[in-house]
Amino acid sequence: MKYIEELKHGETFTVNNKIYLLTCDLKKDGKRLCYCLTDGLPNWFVSNETIKPIELYTLDENQNILQIKANHDVSSKIKNIS
Repeated sequence: MKYIEELKHGETFTVNNKIYLLTCDLKKDGKRLCYCLTDGLPNWFVSNETIKPIELYTLDENQNILQIKANHDVSSKIKNIS
């Protein structure tokens, strides 16, 4: 279990048997906008809401399993041009 404030936008989690996607939208009071992937409705969560992070997967045209949001290391994209 984690708090929603520990997640980065684009990550997914479950609450009350529904799957949510965290967006980058914030309110002044700290609430975070999330979209329910079960019914498509938006929902605002308080930053200290307890959630269960999950990973989502899809199949490509060759039936390979791919993670929808893979963790990419930003430092690998920086190239030394000297």
